[in-house]
Amino acid sequence: MAQFSPLDMKLADGTVIRLFEGGKLTVEKSFPGETRDVYLEGNAVFRVAKSKEHPFIVHGTDYATTVLGTVFKVTQQKGAFKVDLYEGKVSVTKNGDKEEIYILSPNETFTNYGTQKIAAIVPLKQAPLPSAQNEIKAPEIISLQFKECRFADAVKVIEEVYHIKVLFPKEYSDKLVTTRLTDMSPDIVMQSLALSMRLELQQHGTTYQLEK
Repeated sequence: MAQFSPLDMKLADGTVIRLFEGGKLTVEKSFPGETRDVYLEGNAVFRVAKSKEHPFIVHGTDYATTVLGTVFKVTQQKGAFKVDLYEGKVSVTKNGDKEEIYILSPNETFTNYGTQKIAAIVPLKQAPLPSAQNEIKAPEIISLQFKECRFADAVKVIEEVYHIKVLFPKEYSDKLVTTRLTDMSPDIVMQSLALSMRLELQQHGTTYQLEK
């Protein structure tokens, strides 16, 4: 456990981990086995030793991150969960739900924006770690998924991701929206959202207005 400062550790398989303040990592005595399972509370950066036969699985509070060999950071606090991927490829799944799998490529971030009703893959905002390949540019693909999410919460995320302003009738704030938006421009995203809520869409520059 890292109490007052970051703690660096190396596991039996060669995986190197930096555990941040307040973080706790639990490793079973049987590690490494068929799968290399560790249990994380708090935040940590992992440089996973490569093994095609033995997946490395980080079990977080509500999500699991599975890798074969890569560098990534897991951040989790009060329901918020985020994976920043620097090298390799990882998959993210919500605990208890094996049907929804989110695949990350280098310089992408998975985030739930603080609620399990939202799943997003967006370009990595912060600079890669020194060990990552700096020449790789962040991808432009953005994937958003809302499952019975409050309309006001969905709009807040869309505004943050696409850097736009969205106006809508206040009585729609608590209505629920379920939709998946992948690799779409802000215009198409807003058209899709308006259609799903049966609202009319008006655009004024980077401001989009939804009207009854």
